[in-house]
Amino acid sequence: MPPELPSTPNAVWFRRRLTPGQILLVLAVLVVLGAGGWAGFQLVASQRHAARVRLAMQRVVDGIRAERAQLESAIEAYRKALGHYPPDHVLSRQPLVVDGVTNQLFYEISGTVFNPASRRFECERCTAVSSRTLAAYFHVEQFSNVVTAPAVARSFLPATDVFIGELTGKIPGLKTFGYAPLPEEVDPETANEFVISPWRYVTTQPTNNPGRFDLWIEVNVNDQHLVVGNWKRVE
Repeated sequence: MPPELPSTPNAVWFRRRLTPGQILLVLAVLVVLGAGGWAGFQLVASQRHAARVRLAMQRVVDGIRAERAQLESAIEAYRKALGHYPPDHVLSRQPLVVDGVTNQLFYEISGTVFNPASRRFECERCTAVSSRTLAAYFHVEQFSNVVTAPAVARSFLPATDVFIGELTGKIPGLKTFGYAPLPEEVDPETANEFVISPWRYVTTQPTNNPGRFDLWIEVNVNDQHLVVGNWKRVE
């Protein structure tokens, strides 16, 4: 009868019972390997998300620039027709304080009709604005580009893709020009990363375009703040 062969080292390993310390060591190794794999997955996912945001940012900026070109053309057409740029929202003359954020550019470009019966200013793409609201919010008695009913208002932006949004939550119904990326330009999930302001407008002693007007939008995304405007530094 041939002698019994000695067990191989592997055979000895599998027959041997692991001590509690060895079990903990194996579990620790598995946890480390799992954490490393998860970290790698998260890194790849983060890089892909950052790439989508960068692509979306370029598309958003391109869209804002396209809207800016339309608004600039409308503003210049307004000046040519009425002899001055659309008024901005002046809070104080001495000292001069202009609120570029809550401006009436939408109403001036769109044109308004004053209804003497209701004492409201009406326009094609907005709800009527009362004289009281106009005085309280814009600090003016009436819009500059206004006619009295039944006359038809003159719009300087009759056909446009410029987004129209709410000017403020304080007074529902007040409108403003803004920008919202279309789904075919930026997927909805990525678009939610962006916080985009309405168009800001100043023509009373503008800081960047003396004698003309400053027109700009502010964008916040992933801790970045971006200004897209009609002057060289932020074009």
